[in-house]
Amino acid sequence: MKKLLILPGNSQRNKAWGEACAQYFLDWFDVVYVQNYNHWSTGEQRIDFEAEIEKIEITVDDNQNEAGDWYVFAKSVGSLLALEAFADGAIDPKKAVLFGMPLDMAAKDIYAEDWSALQEFTVPSMAFHNIDDPTTSHDFTVAKLQQYGSYFTIVSTEGDTHDYLDFNDYESYIKDFLAL
Repeated sequence: MKKLLILPGNSQRNKAWGEACAQYFLDWFDVVYVQNYNHWSTGEQRIDFEAEIEKIEITVDDNQNEAGDWYVFAKSVGSLLALEAFADGAIDPKKAVLFGMPLDMAAKDIYAEDWSALQEFTVPSMAFHNIDDPTTSHDFTVAKLQQYGSYFTIVSTEGDTHDYLDFNDYESYIKDFLAL
């Protein structure tokens, strides 16, 4: 059984990204979960990593009776949540596909001088990043992934948004990467 956990970006508008991702890749997996973040309903501006990691752990535990592998697809802050959830032992996916990783923001707010969560992320991963992403630096992200992310395949994509909705363009890369 193949189980997919989708971790959208921070803002509530990313709920639509998660649903679109789930819809597009639904046929590739036996079970698909889209995580809805607590702060979307409370009005808080930023994700609470600790609370969301607990939810991931519950989702994984609730499905432990179903044999199979977990996969993670995540966008923006969701990709940081994937790194943190793995570091905390909440999930150990077989593979991960990450879009628009905001490593430049994480450098200030989360990782400062400690990149161990990225360095110790031993999950084979594919990272898509638009060259002209206006939200997060392509060059910084690629440099950090090359420096610390030895399990990452980087796919630089043409684009000047942080939307990452061009699933049709990503499909062949992802299919080959997941070996489906």
